[in-house]
Amino acid sequence: MRFSWVRPRRLSQCGVRYEWLGPSDNAHAVVLLMSRVGGRLAAEALESMSVEYSDDDIQSLVEERKPLPTDFQKRIELRAKRGHRERELDVRGAGGNDFRLILRQSMPNPIDFSIILAYCPKGTNRVFRLRRYNGSSHEHTNRIEGTRFRGFHIHMATERYQELGGDEDSYAEHTDRFSDFQRALQCVLDDCAFETPDHPQLYIKVQR
Repeated sequence: MRFSWVRPRRLSQCGVRYEWLGPSDNAHAVVLLMSRVGGRLAAEALESMSVEYSDDDIQSLVEERKPLPTDFQKRIELRAKRGHRERELDVRGAGGNDFRLILRQSMPNPIDFSIILAYCPKGTNRVFRLRRYNGSSHEHTNRIEGTRFRGFHIHMATERYQELGGDEDSYAEHTDRFSDFQRALQCVLDDCAFETPDHPQLYIKVQR
């Protein structure tokens, strides 16, 4: 676990300037935060920021083998719930870590969906999102990089967005690897080291 911190420098009776002492590539994250909150509140916010999982930790969790049960297709068939369909499946990794596959899809808008690989630390109710495969129903902005796009995209947990104090998987990249829920699910299984039983074809009942 790695902590980010700042050193206060008093400029006048009216305010305090905080000097970033963390990695240089995160300095702009502090600027973003300081533009939203000021003075002591900003310092307290920065002091509370921490990196739960490094980029290496995240990659190791993504790459850990995740054997799926023989009936996994039935267990992730989406069920209607208040205007959308959803399902969750808990999976124990080969290294003993616990993961959760979370699937959601809007009923009126089939391209509004999200398929999430989450890590569930033992002894907690915490759900840490490692990857999130989203549909093209909304525009996304990467706050640190300043990039904006609309289309199918993949969210990834990163150190730098944890340091910023936002959602761990705030960063996303546009993709043309999938264009519907079914293909997105196949990408999740392929990318995140899921081991599927021998099936002639992956098919999950979804809204089209």
